[in-house]
Amino acid sequence: MTDVRKADRASANVHRRTFLNAGVTGALAVSVAGLASSKAQAARAAYAEPAERALPPSDMQLTPKRTALVITDPQNDFLSPQGVTWGVVGESVTEHGTVDNIESLFKAAKRNDVPVFVSPHYYYPTDHGW
Repeated sequence: MTDVRKADRASANVHRRTFLNAGVTGALAVSVAGLASSKAQAARAAYAEPAERALPPSDMQLTPKRTALVITDPQNDFLSPQGVTWGVVGESVTEHGTVDNIESLFKAAKRNDVPVFVSPHYYYPTDHGW
């Protein structure tokens, strides 16, 4: 990333849909060479303004220098064919490309100097007494 883009990223506020369109599209375009165009278009469409809103529009603005990627509780039991719950969630995980999308997010964050935080699940000894 050029110093100019880093400076722009650090100072500009961005509407969340614009951020998602640019971020997801960029991540897919770089990550998946031959299919980037169709995946990028699909990603853009996923964040397009809906024809009929279920909720009022958001005025949320992202400040890139204050933005981070937070992955909460990514468990092998849900994300891996060897996981205990794969029989229940595997089809959905595969259909939605969940693991590939998480990987794209990690790569996009790294390319754009976005901090990444992973909050793993942890069992405390007392948890088994619930």
